[in-house]
Amino acid sequence: MIADAIGEVTLAAAERRSERRPYRTLMSNMMAYSSLRRMLRGKGDSDVIIVSIYERHRYDERVNGEPPFWFQ
Repeated sequence: MIADAIGEVTLAAAERRSERRPYRTLMSNMMAYSSLRRMLRGKGDSDVIIVSIYERHRYDERVNGEPPFWFQ
């Protein structure tokens, strides 16, 4: 499922965010509601999928410590 792939990319970028700026940018893009909406267009109920992605990362310290995560 695409939500699983988005989640994996987000976590991979989160693990490497201190290495280089592109990882931080990628992670921010993977967490941004508007970016997720565009990626999920035509894939079913995008709002339900996005909520499931956010819920999956809620307790993951690699992601939930980032301000962009909580801005959503």
